Amino acid sequence: MKLNFYCGACRKYVDKEHPSYPVFEFSGYSDDVVSWSDEMDAIPSEATSEKWKRSNVIPTEGSTRVIRIQGPFSEQSDATFWSLYTPALAHYNGWDCHPEEIEESAFVKVKIVKVFEKREKFAWIKVNIERVILFRSAIQEVMPVDDEALFIRKIYDIEGTLDIFGDWIHFHASAQGDLGYTILIKVDESGICHLVYYMEWGNHCDAAYFGNIILSKESVDELASRDPGEHITSWST
Repeated sequence: MKLNFYCGACRKYVDKEHPSYPVFEFSGYSDDVVSWSDEMDAIPSEATSEKWKRSNVIPTEGSTRVIRIQGPFSEQSDATFWSLYTPALAHYNGWDCHPEEIEESAFVKVKIVKVFEKREKFAWIKVNIERVILFRSAIQEVMPVDDEALFIRKIYDIEGTLDIFGDWIHFHASAQGDLGYTILIKVDESGICHLVYYMEWGNHCDAAYFGNIILSKESVDELASRDPGEHITSWST
């Protein structure tokens, strides 16, 4: 059985339209598509409300979780896929409002083992947790690759906001809410910038990408130049 969902604008069931970025080692879904509960074997009792409690417990390898999925998710009912996990406050409000939750976030590989309920626009499923890579350990666990293709120049050239939270650089850009992206860069002890996470949204797209890309100075300066605010004009590596 295929798990995909109805698009009200298109008036049909649709598949994801996620762009390919081979420079990232892993790709999957953002937390706008996959929402994590604390339950391990049942739909949360308050699931009839959109205000059901999101999980603050980082998934652990070898365990199970019940998650809610919605469009543009599209996979077979026994699929293995990757997804972002964020604690509840960051899930609702973003890392820019809760930067303390960046290092409690993770990219998680799961396998679907049970479909509890599927409706027109969402489903509840049970998954096995196969791998968990915490953001705080990403540059140790993921093989680094060079930014030979200048990745930043391949994505939407739209204005956004760049913030620095300790050794993390956070950039968020949106074109009137119709499309946009979020980037997280880890700055190591030597001042080298590692692009760890990229999320892109648009029509039938809520894609998440995870890796360890060593950004060139040109790429970091290009990203910084997209922030029109006077508080940031450049960042050097």
